[in-house]
Amino acid sequence: DIQNNQEGTAFLNYFLSRNFAKPIIISTPDQLMHFVFRYKGFEKYYATALYSRLVIDELQSYDPITLAFMVQGLEVLAQNGGKFLVMTATFPEFLRERFENIGVEFKTFNTQEKPYHHVQVIDDSIDNYVEKIIEISQKAKVLVVANTVRKAIELKKKFEEAGLQNVKLLHSRFILKDRKKKEREIIKFFNSQEKGLWITTQLAEVSLDLDADYLFTELSTADSLIQRMGRCNRKGQKPTDEPNVFVFTKDCSGVGPVYYKHLHESTLKNLKDGLWDWNFKWKLVKKVYSESALRGTKYWERFKKAESYIKNLWEGADSLIRSKSEAQDLFRDINAVQVIPEKFKEEVESIIQEWEKAKGDFVRRTKLLNNILEYSFSLPVWSIKELEKQKIHDRLGIYYIEGDYSEDIGFVLKPTVDTEQVENIL
Repeated sequence: DIQNNQEGTAFLNYFLSRNFAKPIIISTPDQLMHFVFRYKGFEKYYATALYSRLVIDELQSYDPITLAFMVQGLEVLAQNGGKFLVMTATFPEFLRERFENIGVEFKTFNTQEKPYHHVQVIDDSIDNYVEKIIEISQKAKVLVVANTVRKAIELKKKFEEAGLQNVKLLHSRFILKDRKKKEREIIKFFNSQEKGLWITTQLAEVSLDLDADYLFTELSTADSLIQRMGRCNRKGQKPTDEPNVFVFTKDCSGVGPVYYKHLHESTLKNLKDGLWDWNFKWKLVKKVYSESALRGTKYWERFKKAESYIKNLWEGADSLIRSKSEAQDLFRDINAVQVIPEKFKEEVESIIQEWEKAKGDFVRRTKLLNNILEYSFSLPVWSIKELEKQKIHDRLGIYYIEGDYSEDIGFVLKPTVDTEQVENIL
């Protein structure tokens, strides 16, 4: 009875949250802000946003198209009495004037009395420092961050070839149940007295509370780099008389597919060795994301195009978007698909059979669907040239995908379909 009551309460909470009936709801922007597309039935979500108090975290982390949709949504809300708060470690400077025009008050909260990070910029590839990193990891906690999954896997192999055993790796291409296990392991390691190293990707920037002694990273863009640095000397209690952050600027992966090339180059131009306080970090992002630095770039072109489209909709143009689901698809940073490595096909098929038999039993079907999702991960469409779209079931938008998978390395796409191989595109 107790278990049934707990399940009943959980599902009641689920339905109330889905219908925005709970006092506090945590959601992704595409669950609510899609009202900007003015599709049939958008009013429910628009009205909810108007009488709510929206809190938006880490604005700079969105793709320029999604960012434009969000900013236009906030502008519409502000003009009609809506209230919102944006909390962000770094702010895209080109948005300042837009926000000031709709009455946003800017406040800076700097709790760091002294710099937490002593940076050394190294004009070389991280590959050439494997032995040095191993040496440091024998006496400290080290976090190594690569720009792409492929690069993270390559680095793991290089560390093992150099004699480091049992190199730990975490990225977004582990199935859900393995990823949860690894996330527990990495947090436990950085909270312990152990020495050693973990390799990860930009996954560490937003979703993990880690405190490394040293960070070794490929150069990414200013906002991303500062987020990574937040995973080193997180509480500011470690000495900074020697470098604790090492940024490698040569042969960086992901320039093009993951990071806009001009943002990467602009960040490189504005780097410096030495102590980075919050003022320097803020100025770095300001320079890279100023309107003058962005104008004429692909980033700017995409932002302006999306901004113009939404403005026209709210000034009387007809929306081409017919439904909420279409609007949500447009809203996502990168069109992604949920996939399951073919290795797990047999196990998943048996769960699907149980799921089909449970028609009418919503609670059981939801549990079984969650079991299926434990074998899946999200894969951005840009990362592959040709996806074998073999749906696991007509009614589920999940696909089997070919490639190698292991609990140790995660999922590796076949080389013939891996577009991460194509670097340095604009």
